[in-house]
Amino acid sequence: MNRYPHSAFNVRCRPGLLKIRHRVAGIITRGDDLLITGYELNGKHFYSLPGGGQEPGETAVRALARELCEETGCRAEIGPLAYVAETFFADPLDALPLHLIGLYFHAEIEGEPRLGFASPEAPEARIMTEVRFRSRRSLDDMVFYPEGMGGVLNADWNRNVPARYLRLPATKNTLGEYVTGVDQRVEGGIRPRGVAVVINADGRILTTFNGREWALPGGAIEPDELIPAAVTREIAEESGLIVEPYRLLFVNDNFFSDPVWAPEGQHELGFYWLCRVTGGEFDPGPHLECSESGEDRIVLRWQSVDEFRGKTLYPEWLFDELARGVRDGWPDNMRYLVSGDTR
Repeated sequence: MNRYPHSAFNVRCRPGLLKIRHRVAGIITRGDDLLITGYELNGKHFYSLPGGGQEPGETAVRALARELCEETGCRAEIGPLAYVAETFFADPLDALPLHLIGLYFHAEIEGEPRLGFASPEAPEARIMTEVRFRSRRSLDDMVFYPEGMGGVLNADWNRNVPARYLRLPATKNTLGEYVTGVDQRVEGGIRPRGVAVVINADGRILTTFNGREWALPGGAIEPDELIPAAVTREIAEESGLIVEPYRLLFVNDNFFSDPVWAPEGQHELGFYWLCRVTGGEFDPGPHLECSESGEDRIVLRWQSVDEFRGKTLYPEWLFDELARGVRDGWPDNMRYLVSGDTR
């Protein structure tokens, strides 16, 4: 018997707009116990780590601290990022298709968690039945959301496991019909972006220039593709190279404005992947100009870290991280970073 929510509740996704949902969650342990939230829907029970949606304009850390306070009544201290997890599923609440991108942080709370602090207007609050510590041994017997996350937590318990990206069991084949839309594809106005760290045999890094600043190549994540697939597609479109993203290095909440692309401000969630070149030839696409003249033209260029010095590299943390990675090797643990004006 398949125990997971999309099938346990007999949810068949109805045709609709496939959206990306950004969720933050806390991994909070005490001894051999894990803090979980429980839900009941249509007589069925399922469980999840406490957390919720990230709002535009707030960092993932702030979002998680807010969600934990709302769900447990406790002040929370947010620790390092543990997992980035992706999956596709039909939402049990409304049967609409979702692409879930989850950021999971280690965290601690002060005091004892209590039910009843969540806003009654939140859809989840109407079906939430418990928030309490339960033995991690009980995870195997739970219907856990998203599918596969309970098994990961159990397997990694008390192990020094590096923070990493997870592709949870995709249930995309159960979604049925769905449509994608450019204007509505990012729920809440947070723009997810896949970014590539590509280094050639000479130790030079593939970079782009937009007339104002240098950055790494990449682009928007489409609703029906996983983050690594978006990175591969974008680099092929922009450079002609085929790359394989194999290690997620950085997750960046980036807040910025741009006179052309985002005059009113933009909240971008960037996923920076270390990539290896597996094929293709370096041949910038027809929409790119190999010249630094003209503000609307984009340049692709291989550059060493030393060549970056004196140039504007964006985001502002990027030069230091690239220099450290080239010099000392890339870290095993992915890092969460914030840039721009969070207000």
